[in-house]
Amino acid sequence: MSNFPENFKQSLEVNGYCLFKNVISDRTVDLARAAYQRMLCKIEAGGYPFFRIYDNYWLLNIAGIEHIFHPDIFEPDLFAAVVESGLLPKAMGLLGTTTPVMLLNRIHCTTHYSHTGIWHRDADACTEPHLQMALFLFDEDRFFVVPGSHQRELSTEENHLLSVSRMACLPNQMTIGGQAGDLMFFKSSILHRGSCIQQRAHVHFRIGKGDPQIPFQSECREEFGRREVLDLCDEHWEKMFTCNMYDSQDSRKSVCGSSSNSSRGILKRLMATFLHHFLFLLPESSPLFSRLQWVAPNLRLQKVFGLGRK
Repeated sequence: MSNFPENFKQSLEVNGYCLFKNVISDRTVDLARAAYQRMLCKIEAGGYPFFRIYDNYWLLNIAGIEHIFHPDIFEPDLFAAVVESGLLPKAMGLLGTTTPVMLLNRIHCTTHYSHTGIWHRDADACTEPHLQMALFLFDEDRFFVVPGSHQRELSTEENHLLSVSRMACLPNQMTIGGQAGDLMFFKSSILHRGSCIQQRAHVHFRIGKGDPQIPFQSECREEFGRREVLDLCDEHWEKMFTCNMYDSQDSRKSVCGSSSNSSRGILKRLMATFLHHFLFLLPESSPLFSRLQWVAPNLRLQKVFGLGRK
């Protein structure tokens, strides 16, 4: 790990993120996109239950596909893209570990509606329990971060702004992202939020430092030790999947997406869809969207009418 490029490590330590350009070929991107579309179609047809809905509108609004190694959803072309990207050895180099453990795997996506995420951290400030990473299958340019925020608590001004709106414009915020085929790493403790106008899909992982002294949990082996998975692995993935998967969240199939078809659920979805379209003139940072937590602004209509980011 000592030969890992220092400029990436420095960017990660100082800013809280770093970006590797063109880690997979155009051909691999095309195959991975097709694989993602097959996964999406299976979910929309009711063939896979483990997905996330962030904004529950009239059409099934899939925002995340969970447990991408599950045998009912696994796509070899998608995992082949992940392996080609060098995601795991890069994560090992940035973490400084030879015993990584995968804590989360999913696809973040935007389908029928635009997406507006809220500011959050996935770990406490000044802690380094794990790294997060995104392999982009489409161009993305609306991943907001506050550089350096992983090294400190929120300021008084930030706390005030976030108390008014969970999507507030924060001092020193900036947008990062990448083009299809790029790979982004970021500290779990950095203040960040995602937003997307058009179609998006990126393969998302959370990887931490493993402890070889902790016993292996055999129930985690079934998904990752299958031959169709191992045949695609390089030495790093094969070692992790067969020796070091004791802390995986993938043995806990707890996220099952659904849209309520009760009378109350249908009414709420209709109201949310109406307000999503009707309130497009309001900026993302409007306090109203923090009060109506089940509604987000329509970024696609904002783009049509030439409204800027506020």
